[in-house]
Amino acid sequence: MPGLGFGFAYDRFWSESDLRGTIGVSLNLPLNLGRLAAREREAQAALAKAEAERLAVRDRIEQRIEEASASLGLNLHDVEIMRDAVVPASERSLKAIRAAYEANRSDFLTLLSATRDLAKARLELYEAQVMAHEAQAELKRALAADATSPVREDQR
Repeated sequence: MPGLGFGFAYDRFWSESDLRGTIGVSLNLPLNLGRLAAREREAQAALAKAEAERLAVRDRIEQRIEEASASLGLNLHDVEIMRDAVVPASERSLKAIRAAYEANRSDFLTLLSATRDLAKARLELYEAQVMAHEAQAELKRALAADATSPVREDQR
């Protein structure tokens, strides 16, 4: 910024009294105004880029949380269906076929097939529980990423 300055000084150590007092004038003329403006624009562009990257990270974290939450809900629903419907139905079926086999109204192959179906239903229940635990862990990781993110909701 251009500027004009005046100054006065007194130096008592000069042996001649005429040299003790001095008056000064200064003139400040900036010669590189364009370069300073370019640096300012560059800094503003870098700031805008950093803000865009921050918001992109925030969006990715929010998407990850939404996907993990949806996956957890789906897997918990699968566990509920397997636990409350499929496995009990397979157990009832096996019980009925076993009673029929003991009364000589069913063959061994049918009993074996029903036993296999119950084992398969239980295995699918365990697999659904494992997937639900994995989805829960992924949701916790996503929430932890959100908690450690420098971008908070109140800053938006």
